[in-house]
Amino acid sequence: MKLKKLLILTITILLSFLFSACSQKVVVQKELLCYELQEVSISEDVIIRVYKDDIELFKARNDELKSVIEFYKNQNRLYKLECEK
Repeated sequence: MKLKKLLILTITILLSFLFSACSQKVVVQKELLCYELQEVSISEDVIIRVYKDDIELFKARNDELKSVIEFYKNQNRLYKLECEK
């Protein structure tokens, strides 16, 4: 009796995997959708008061944010080049 239940359960699981794998749809986009992106410049540095203990952390965070902005500017440039093809 237990063997029969185990066999039915195993077959049910295998069939569910089979049907779930067959029912997935794959969408292939043939062309790239291009959007016009607006370039935004980084504002000039400003002088602010920071505690002496926090100045290194502040500078590191400032540099990190600038590098992230430069990264996305580069990504936008590459995107524009890809759209121009």
